[in-house]
Amino acid sequence: MKQTTRKMFLDALERLIEGKPDNRELKLKAKVGKLKINCRMVEKEAELAVGALRNHEDIKLLLRSHQQNAS
Repeated sequence: MKQTTRKMFLDALERLIEGKPDNRELKLKAKVGKLKINCRMVEKEAELAVGALRNHEDIKLLLRSHQQNAS
């Protein structure tokens, strides 16, 4: 189960970085240029509960490194 969740997070993060989310709300934000990539948005894009990312430190590290590179 943990590997499946990890894959969902990785796929969601990749879609967000590319600017092509599947989530309707995030698509609208991307369209107007207001899409932010953070823990909550990755959880939302992966269609998982708030806080689900807390057990995946490796994904959070990838997210932080992307945020640092983007700024």
